[in-house]
Amino acid sequence: MAHKDIDDFFAQDTNGKVKDKTWFLGIFGSVIYTVTGEKVKGGFRYFTCEPAPLLEALERRDIKAMLELPFALDEEGEIDTSSLLVNLHYTDSGSMLAMQVTEYQNYDPTPISPVTFLEGQEAKDLIADVKELDQSN
Repeated sequence: MAHKDIDDFFAQDTNGKVKDKTWFLGIFGSVIYTVTGEKVKGGFRYFTCEPAPLLEALERRDIKAMLELPFALDEEGEIDTSSLLVNLHYTDSGSMLAMQVTEYQNYDPTPISPVTFLEGQEAKDLIADVKELDQSN
């Protein structure tokens, strides 16, 4: 089953709650969570495990379990990339959180899970762990 990419999800499935606010011909664009007016940050984490444990953790919304899975690291133990990652989009306050597992298949990023879109207290309860998971910080 093909899953919609998280960017397409934002463009089509949030009932106007997430909008691409483009400034100056798209050069200085940002994504805004319109419910609170906050900017949506994009992040990610690469893993070296099989997809199943990551998919199961996402389905349970168990970020702590994701933090226990093996991250992609280079020979010096520094953050690296791999073919498996979780895409993260969230507001700083935790009012909104979206996550999706992606796997590179033949060098093409392919969503292998639906987007998990959380708002309100459910998202706020996870935001500290999500920020810890995000390797782009």
